[in-house]
Amino acid sequence: MNAKVTLRENGDRFFVKFYPDNTKSQFIEIDIPKRLNAQNIDLTQQGDWKVIGLGFYGEDGHVPFEKGSYIYINKISDKQIKVAFSIKQYNDGKLIERSQTYEGPISSD
Repeated sequence: MNAKVTLRENGDRFFVKFYPDNTKSQFIEIDIPKRLNAQNIDLTQQGDWKVIGLGFYGEDGHVPFEKGSYIYINKISDKQIKVAFSIKQYNDGKLIERSQTYEGPISSD
């Protein structure tokens, strides 16, 4: 996979950008509290998270994702990260789905 992941930390939060094709034009941005590191986050439930990009948008469970949608972020070290997600959501009446896993180096912006 030719993916790229960037990580920005601000206070008690992680801001992760996942570029599935290593291009700046297509990405998913994930915002979670650091306390949720290395935990599966169920996107069908309300919580302290935000997901936007590649046609998806959801925040704190207020914009519903379909059953089976989750994100997983694990900052393994200052240089390594694991990102996994499966996202399903209706957008303009059409179901869009994306699932991917990345484990490797954290890239700089």
